[in-house]
Amino acid sequence: MKKRVKRRSVIAGSLSLTALSGLSLGGGISFASGTGVVPLTPVRVFSFPGNLNLLIWVGQEKNIFRKEGLDVSHDLTPTSMVLIEKMVMGEYDIALSSIDNVIAYNSGQGQATLSRPSDLFSFMNISQNMELPLIVRGDIADFDALRGGKLAVDAVSTGFSLVLRKILEVHGIMPGEYQLVSVGNSAKRYKAMLSGEYDGAILTPPFNQRAKSKGLKQLGRNRDFDPNYQGPCFVATQRFAASNPNIISAFSRAQLSVYNWLRDEDNNQEAAEILAKYNKGVDVNSARAMVRGLARGLSPDFNIAGIKTVINLRAQYAKLDKELVRVSDFIDVRYLEDARGSL
Repeated sequence: MKKRVKRRSVIAGSLSLTALSGLSLGGGISFASGTGVVPLTPVRVFSFPGNLNLLIWVGQEKNIFRKEGLDVSHDLTPTSMVLIEKMVMGEYDIALSSIDNVIAYNSGQGQATLSRPSDLFSFMNISQNMELPLIVRGDIADFDALRGGKLAVDAVSTGFSLVLRKILEVHGIMPGEYQLVSVGNSAKRYKAMLSGEYDGAILTPPFNQRAKSKGLKQLGRNRDFDPNYQGPCFVATQRFAASNPNIISAFSRAQLSVYNWLRDEDNNQEAAEILAKYNKGVDVNSARAMVRGLARGLSPDFNIAGIKTVINLRAQYAKLDKELVRVSDFIDVRYLEDARGSL
C-alpha cells in the first residue's frame, strides 16, 4: 500500500516502504512485513547528542529502516575526534557530522591523528536553516566582556569552532584575544558552561534551550556573518560506499520517508513523544516545539552556498596549504538521486 504524500513532501512521487530490490543482505536478522519476512542488513550509525538524532529514533520506532531492509544501531560520540577515528577505521558505517569535519580531515587538517587517510564524504543533507547560537554566562553583557575569556569547543581546529571564531571577529573580538579549549560534544560543553569554568560555547538543540533555562543567554549566532551555513549531514567513507552502494541508497530512501513523516503535522505529537523518550531532560510539551522547528528546516538537498561558507572559514582560519574550491570533493548526491528514483 502506498503512503499518502502531502504537498510539503521532500521528495516527488509516492513513498514505497518495500525493501530495495537486489540489496545484498545478511546477518540472520529478519523483519516480518506485510509482504513476508525481509532479511535485514546491520548498519552502524554514529552521531553527536542532540535533537537531530530524532531522524534515527523515528526510523527505528516506526520501523522505517527495517522496511528498507536495514537493522540500524545507533551510538553517541563524546567528541568529533572519536567520531572521525571510528568512521575512518570502519567501526561505524554512517555518521551525522558537520561537513567541516569531512573537509578538514580529507585535507589533512583534523585535530585527531588518523592511522589511515580520511576518505569521508557526505551523501545527504539534513537541514537548510542550521543555526548555531553562541551561549554565554548570564553576567556577560556584551562581546567586549569575552576578551581574555575561555570558550569551550568540541575541537579547536574543526567543526563549529571556526564558526565561533567568525562570530567573535565580526563583533570585534580577534584571534588571540580569547582561549579555545577542547571540551567535547554539545552535552559536554553544556555541562562545562553550567560549572562556570567557561565564558561561552556554541550549543546545539536542546542544550541551548536548557542553558537558557539555567540562566545562561545567547549573545550571537552564525547568521551574524552569513545566512548560509552547511551544518550536519549524513556521512560515510568512500570505502564503505564502494562496497555497499545499495545500503547508502536504502538508508537515504529511509531518511526521505522519515523527513516526510516528520513534516506531516499530524505526526507532531508522536514525534514529540519519541524525542522525549530518547532525549532525557526534554518533556513532551517542549519537544513539540522542537519537532516543529526541526521539521521546518529538513531538506535532503545540500546548501551549496553554505558549503562554500564552510570552505571560506577553513581557508581563513586554518591557513590551507592548498586552495579548496571544489564542493564536489566532499559530497556525492548519486545515492540520494538513486533513492529518489527508486521510490
